[in-house]
Amino acid sequence: TDDTTVNELNSYIDGAFSDNILEEREKSIIKEAKKTFDSKFDEIAAEYSQLLVASYVEEDNTERQALISAYNTLSSIKTELDESIKNILDSTSTSDLESLKNIYDAKYVEFVKALQDYRTAVEKLKEEINKELNSANQYIANIIDDNVVTPIEKKQLFDIWRQISEEFSTNKGIAVNYKIIDSEGNQRTDIYESNDYYLIYKAYKDSYDNLIPLFNAFELDKLN
Repeated sequence: TDDTTVNELNSYIDGAFSDNILEEREKSIIKEAKKTFDSKFDEIAAEYSQLLVASYVEEDNTERQALISAYNTLSSIKTELDESIKNILDSTSTSDLESLKNIYDAKYVEFVKALQDYRTAVEKLKEEINKELNSANQYIANIIDDNVVTPIEKKQLFDIWRQISEEFSTNKGIAVNYKIIDSEGNQRTDIYESNDYYLIYKAYKDSYDNLIPLFNAFELDKLN
């Protein structure tokens, strides 16, 4: 998990400082752990991008804005944490290491807290997405409830379908760019250890695929 990765990195750094001497071998271990940590953060960025594109909520929605704020804070602290680690690895003065470690420790605590806040924001937005999807489904059900779709209702359905299609196309492009899927839409297993991000995309795609027969029945492709 995200917590495990950053905690492992912190354990390596703490262990290296146990004797107040940072050896080249220990630096190499920290660098490798840092690469794993950076890779995991790339997954967080991919998840964040997908959630924003596939959110089905207005841009000024409270939970959406909370997620943006939480991610921006997390990303900013990640940059500061990176810098604190770089300063430790680049240091050639033993006397400076203690103060540099103190700076790192503070940034590590901030990052863990920001990561927790981000995860909370993700869960709240997912709840909001479900509410919006249920609302959209009810709206469509109300339109077709009388088994008669008027020209005005058909135009409303067309606008909904166009928005959904555009969002899906953008979301698929993001999934490809972040190497979650290949260009054919198949899951890639050579990049991420977890398939959580693919499952987010898959759930979104399944919902989209399930709507296709419904909208095709209304011959919306004939509208322009």
